[in-house]
Amino acid sequence: MTLATDIAGDHSVIDGTETVTVTPQNPTGTADSSVTALRRQLSRRELQFSGIIGLTPDDMVWHLWETTMSMSSVKAGDLITDSASVVFTILSASKDTLGTRWRCPCRKQI
Repeated sequence: MTLATDIAGDHSVIDGTETVTVTPQNPTGTADSSVTALRRQLSRRELQFSGIIGLTPDDMVWHLWETTMSMSSVKAGDLITDSASVVFTILSASKDTLGTRWRCPCRKQI
């Protein structure tokens, strides 16, 4: 077993996770309502350069566990709906934690 496969299911032992819906914005995409996610604040570095890279202090980061997703990827423009029905737009998406999760800075829709 590799470290990546060993930590792929770590969502089951981390406090603060919730089930969200990820809705792709391409015309053939289907929403996935069973994605395990963890919300976090922007990093100190992201806040330091927020104006330069287009983030605001109100933006946040969602971590989406790939093992709980039916889709193979997420991308900028896709939507995350949290457990309270608040909708966030994904600003960018990159693999994180040895490729086991997607790290998505997001902006809350008004």
